[in-house]
Amino acid sequence: MYIALPNLMSVLILPFTLTQIPPLFNVFSNRERAVSHKQKQFPIILLTPPPFDAAAWRRFKNIEPEESAGRNNEVAKTYGNKVMEVGEAHGCSVLNVWDCLEGPSPERYQEYLSDGLHLNEEGNRKVHQNLMSLIRKQHPNLAPATAAEDSPDDPNTVGVPLEGKLWHDLC
Repeated sequence: MYIALPNLMSVLILPFTLTQIPPLFNVFSNRERAVSHKQKQFPIILLTPPPFDAAAWRRFKNIEPEESAGRNNEVAKTYGNKVMEVGEAHGCSVLNVWDCLEGPSPERYQEYLSDGLHLNEEGNRKVHQNLMSLIRKQHPNLAPATAAEDSPDDPNTVGVPLEGKLWHDLC
């Protein structure tokens, strides 16, 4: 999945399909080529996979534990570590979704995951907040502009203005 902003590209690299986990090499050899090529055009932000709640996923899918073999937090963390390696190798920003959703705290997963695998409204909100924070820190010229209330036309305002063209006109 790609999330596009003007002159900025976020790439969420998900390791899981509905039925299997693709080999790590296949996923990342293709992604690294895409990152290397696209980064010449605009900054890229990579997102790691979120944590996985195996018990909630089994309840949602009504399956036995052995039917979800291979789908676990160890695999998600392995893919996440590889995403961070790709980001470091290519000078890309990385949003560690695992950490922003409190990956090491399984008791918190139900707050952020609708079925053990997919983000719910609160999970999406938390990822959005962390993504916008990362953009403001590492790519301030691409963040929504902020200016003091008493001087909205301040020439020192940084970011994409919220007045004028809509975001979809800028993309």
